[in-house]
Amino acid sequence: MLLPSRPIDAVNRAPAIDPKHSLDAVGDAAQNPRMRHDHHPCFLRRIDPSRNMARFYVLTLQPTLFGEMSLVRSWGRIGTRGREKIELYGTDDEAAAARTKLAMRKRRRGYCDKGTHFGDGGVPVGSHSD
Repeated sequence: MLLPSRPIDAVNRAPAIDPKHSLDAVGDAAQNPRMRHDHHPCFLRRIDPSRNMARFYVLTLQPTLFGEMSLVRSWGRIGTRGREKIELYGTDDEAAAARTKLAMRKRRRGYCDKGTHFGDGGVPVGSHSD
């Protein structure tokens, strides 16, 4: 028995159950409490050819399934998978503050943003290390 032919996009269509809470709705990020902080990863690296050092450090904020916020820390030698640690925080503000504090600490230890170009001795080009 042959079924009547219908366009393929009409076959698996399901009506919206609750259009007020649609997952496809475009919302304002400023109104979403989970989007108050920058959730883009913070990529840092430290390269010193004279010491055979090529390290990376990545800090990422990610919401959990239980309403908390996690700070995911990844680090290691560039070109390897490295290691990872996940810290849980109760609010976005706490996680963002922890990420900022860690990024500042790593920058003090010689890590620079990923787009920074390094010269001889691992010193970032254009830095004031004279």
